[in-house]
Amino acid sequence: MRGFVEPGFEGRFGRGDFGWWAVPRLILGLALLVLIVMACVALFRVIASPGGRFARPTPTSDAERVLRDRFARGEIDVEEFRARLDALHGRHGSSGTPGSAGPGVPGVPGL
Repeated sequence: MRGFVEPGFEGRFGRGDFGWWAVPRLILGLALLVLIVMACVALFRVIASPGGRFARPTPTSDAERVLRDRFARGEIDVEEFRARLDALHGRHGSSGTPGSAGPGVPGVPGL
């Protein structure tokens, strides 16, 4: 019965060593696992972030954009712009006249 090897670990892989390819294969497998985890984290961050690529625009931002466009075209004056902007943000009253202690209009220089 010389030369007969019982099926098992030694019968399938020779003498039990995996050869020179074991280390590179292990490193590549771990690198692939790390890349998959990093891709999942990045995808979660993009989807979950409030200003991310897939975030829906808020009604306030759309309304604010239209209001700013109307102000830029000269359809409304400064007082009406401020009053409507305050109403959009849920504030009562205007931020005052130009030069007052109020913070002015965000995104509109000099107001």
